[in-house]
Amino acid sequence: MQQEFEENTIYIPNTFTYPYGAISKASKDILKKLGFKAILSYKAGINHITKNPESLYELKRYD
Repeated sequence: MQQEFEENTIYIPNTFTYPYGAISKASKDILKKLGFKAILSYKAGINHITKNPESLYELKRYD
């Protein structure tokens, strides 16, 4: 999908949202390697963002 975006637009997504809460143990590392800078989890809650880029992975969201 990233390649399709790059080929057809000038925009490359940098944030990933897990569909329906489907998460595997390997997904975080794979998404990082694909260039995603933030990942929205399936969990609801309050985020605590720091200067550490790791705080942008598994961000909580509201349904």
